[in-house]
Amino acid sequence: LTETIPRFHDTEYRLREFFETVRRDELGRAKEISAETELIERYEDFACALCRRARAGKLPLRATHNDTKTDNVLFDRETHEPLAVIDLDTCMPGLAAYDFGDSIRFAACRAAEDGRAGMSLDLRRFRAYTEGYLAETAGILTEAELESLPAGAAAVTLELSSRFLADYLTGERYFRVSYPGQDLERARAQLALFEDMMRRMDDMKSITEEALAALKRDCRSDII
Repeated sequence: LTETIPRFHDTEYRLREFFETVRRDELGRAKEISAETELIERYEDFACALCRRARAGKLPLRATHNDTKTDNVLFDRETHEPLAVIDLDTCMPGLAAYDFGDSIRFAACRAAEDGRAGMSLDLRRFRAYTEGYLAETAGILTEAELESLPAGAAAVTLELSSRFLADYLTGERYFRVSYPGQDLERARAQLALFEDMMRRMDDMKSITEEALAALKRDCRSDII
């Protein structure tokens, strides 16, 4: 695999690009997002930690999809069984935590991607997804990768928030929008989800540890 979209999930790069876009403020919109910019600044070190660990050799690169929304799985209309993964243009080397995390961001929340009202993390869905994911991957991923999964969900959510905001600041030219300002609404919804993830980070870690412990109790031969 090659890097089809350079720095696609390089959070450090994405946040640098965001702050530079804020500085340029070509459309005079930066003042509208001062609270959002301050929030991203506050959590910049946290969000960039996984990328730094990868560069230090502490997290391995894997074959990853990099856009792991449920929309990118085709299901049988009658049985609801998964048939195929689609949208493969983003398949390239990446971090397992980001593939896991983007699925959580999209499918384990309580509102639509641009629905700020009621946006929060659904821990029941988080547990179900984590148990299923680990049942297939716990024998493959390293201990460091397993520990990184909850942080990956929060990091990729903040990263996407910065991308929505950057697109809003430059006239909504990248993401497809249905109305002016939709990118801003999307960003605010994702930031609300990120903040809830940070409040529930200990719960996310406990659920991940419990899922691993349950697999070990079941004496699965492929679980380390």
